[in-house]
Amino acid sequence: MAENRQAAPQRLRMALVAVHLVLGLWFLERGLFNEDEGWYLYAARQVDAGLMPVRDFVFYQGPVYPRVMAGLLDAGSGMIISARWLSWLMLMFALGITALAGTRTAGERGGLIAIAVMTTQPLLISTSVLAKPYALCLLLLSGAMFLLAARDRLRVFMGFVLLSVSVGARLTLAVPLVVLVLSHLRVRPVAALVGTGVGLALGFAPLAGLSGDELYAQLIGPHVDTQPTLSARGSWLMWQIGLLAFWLLALKPSGPSSIPGLPLAAGLGVLVHAWPGELHVEHTMVLAPLFAVALASRWRDPWTPRQLVIAGAALSASVVVGARFVHLDTQSRTMQQVTDLGRWVAERTTEERPLLTPHLGIAVEADRDVVRGFEMGRFGQGRLDLSGELGDALRGRLGGVVLVTEDISEAGLSYTLGWARDEFSQSRMEEPYGQFGQRLWLFVHGEETLWTQ
Repeated sequence: MAENRQAAPQRLRMALVAVHLVLGLWFLERGLFNEDEGWYLYAARQVDAGLMPVRDFVFYQGPVYPRVMAGLLDAGSGMIISARWLSWLMLMFALGITALAGTRTAGERGGLIAIAVMTTQPLLISTSVLAKPYALCLLLLSGAMFLLAARDRLRVFMGFVLLSVSVGARLTLAVPLVVLVLSHLRVRPVAALVGTGVGLALGFAPLAGLSGDELYAQLIGPHVDTQPTLSARGSWLMWQIGLLAFWLLALKPSGPSSIPGLPLAAGLGVLVHAWPGELHVEHTMVLAPLFAVALASRWRDPWTPRQLVIAGAALSASVVVGARFVHLDTQSRTMQQVTDLGRWVAERTTEERPLLTPHLGIAVEADRDVVRGFEMGRFGQGRLDLSGELGDALRGRLGGVVLVTEDISEAGLSYTLGWARDEFSQSRMEEPYGQFGQRLWLFVHGEETLWTQ
């Protein structure tokens, strides 16, 4: 009987990891294509061409993620799905390292709690397998937690290096970083400060020399220039309480944390996501390793029946709310759709001429440049109207036009579509397309033009 009781936690760990593995693979293939994946990977394509985010082209996050992806992937057919596979791999490593951090903090029970945090939130898994910085941040943060939990000078230094580099991938992680640095000033001040300086230098080196106004205009301004209403913030906060119900148990005051300041860093890390103009519930998923280790430290002692009931109810709430925000393909396989459209465009355009499009997923799958100013996709230019000087300036210079109806101003819709039909010999309409199920228009010169050039 004793042997069975000892084997039960191991079986539970294996079951949780198996669920995490299967869900990750399923979400990787069936997760709805996210438009942000396109502009992140287009930035990586630009880096591969020798350009730097923020400095050479518009980019609203730190430069770490596109620099990493530029070293691992080439643009062209299959780039997005390859990036998703890399995200899945980083997520699996993050799971293992977070489990080790939980074990270092609170023994086998801590490791099991850390695994539960990482594997039972479906929104965490579905978001982290996308071609976005989430999985990279989880990997960096899990490594930081593992190192900081050791508490010796060298590993604290290395932990703060990883924490600071993660800020270069996700700017909101600056808040947990500041809290943890301040909390370590009494125990490891030199290691914390020097590690932070080294990590920030590594993460933000490409931006050295840029003025404060230039940095604000891209890294801060676009996120805060518009502000949500009080009711929108209240609604976001209520969803976060449900989504993070299990994780928030780590914030209940108890004894000293194994990593100084960790519960406060995790808590403030959530609240900073209520600051930007666009509120997204999934943005807090990046904090999972912090909450995992904090919760492991909080519940290192044997649980009472009351604690088990509370934990079970909180975990159930987190799973239900998280599942509500998981977005999967319905009518069509959106990943395959983007790949097919990118291949169609690549076969009918030349590398020398850019595309006029904010749909950067198609651009990276076709391995084509876009018109300057469209590097941020739907976050860049406003609605198009080619009836004025812009249409005259672009005439004869484009490889193709790829737009949804909502990309075009209502007043200029008829003229812009007519302009594109006159300019290009071949067109295609795809509906529903992509993340929002829109009508997509594609205009290209066609194969017959390529033979004459």
